[in-house]
Amino acid sequence: MDLTGLLLAEHSKAQAQRIAALISEGSIPFDRLWACICQGEPPLPQRAAWALDHFTEAHPGAFRPYLRQALQEWQKASHHNAVHRAIAKAILREVGAVDEETAGPLYDWCLRVIGNLEDKTAIQATAMSIAAHIARPYPELQEELCAIIREYLPHRTAGYASRGKRILSQLGK
Repeated sequence: MDLTGLLLAEHSKAQAQRIAALISEGSIPFDRLWACICQGEPPLPQRAAWALDHFTEAHPGAFRPYLRQALQEWQKASHHNAVHRAIAKAILREVGAVDEETAGPLYDWCLRVIGNLEDKTAIQATAMSIAAHIARPYPELQEELCAIIREYLPHRTAGYASRGKRILSQLGK
């Protein structure tokens, strides 16, 4: 099946869901979708990211082997915001499976995203959730995360404030 053709044929939620379903049934290997995200030319990565979002939502655990590489892709400034958002959401769905070797760099990256004025609110909110999950067992990380959220809370969007307040509440701070 021609994944590139499917991605370019139509830009819609229905098409992203169709592609995710084809990956689910094995008609298209997940690796091909991931390659479109990592190596494709625009608009392929953005459209593939939407299918990634639907696939990872439907298949918890399927993205675990890609977590380290996903962090590397999230850090690439060349990606469209849609790609960053989909990768962040996929990581959030698997954050409980992140190994200690990946958790440290992932937590640090999330803090950078949370404090970056250039990142979109949805990506920052997802980064807060990922960081909170990683910080939960470590009181010193909880304090650090809460201090950063509080620092930026008055100067950001309503979406940022909403997620920030929820994280502060969850962490009991």
